[in-house]
Amino acid sequence: MEGNATPEAFGAEERITDPARIVGLLRGLKDGHALLSVAVDGESALYTSAVLDVDPERGYLLLDELSPRRGHERLIETRRLRVRARLHGIEVRFPGDVREVGGTAGIAYYQIPVPDTLYYRQRRTHFRVEIGAALVIPVHLERTPDEAFDGALHDLSVGGVGAYLPETALKRGDTVPTCVVQIPNAPPLRSALEVCFVRFDEARRKVRIGGRFLGLTPAQHKALARFVAELERKLLQRRRR
Repeated sequence: MEGNATPEAFGAEERITDPARIVGLLRGLKDGHALLSVAVDGESALYTSAVLDVDPERGYLLLDELSPRRGHERLIETRRLRVRARLHGIEVRFPGDVREVGGTAGIAYYQIPVPDTLYYRQRRTHFRVEIGAALVIPVHLERTPDEAFDGALHDLSVGGVGAYLPETALKRGDTVPTCVVQIPNAPPLRSALEVCFVRFDEARRKVRIGGRFLGLTPAQHKALARFVAELERKLLQRRRR
């Protein structure tokens, strides 16, 4: 489970100009199948893509067709984009100009120069507490009024949650506008949630997801930190016994 996406969850941003390090980070995005958030000049919407190839010898990388399709259509017009990606606790961002648009099997791809500058931040990790079987903490996820999922927490940190759901149509990269966690003896915690992973747990015969909270207020963050610390103390007490 990833940490919180608020600014205090990251270290200072680093400006990287070393070509070898830039290529290494780009290849990490490719090999890790990182989901890219892409902004197109003149558009407020964000589109998704992925790194298909990195060729430092020829000085370019290939990006997959933007989704939804409107992003592709706008990029063909503007030829200018800004990329942001998160993977394994790091965040990178860089701009790019489309040199060439190609396609294979009906899917477009974009050739852009390997950036000479890349911005990098390392996410600080949050201690997460696994929820014991004796404590059931309900979680409610609502993507639309007609699409909601109810389950129970597997683990919790001040950055996000792990949860078990009977079934779900969620996938990695989805943003759920409403996540409600019913913390004992406290008002329900409400936040948006970015889904970081989805997998089927064979042992429990349930779907396990992990996500990170988006846009927690200072009051919510404080209440959550207090509850996580309480769970941690109880966990340590049990271990000492």
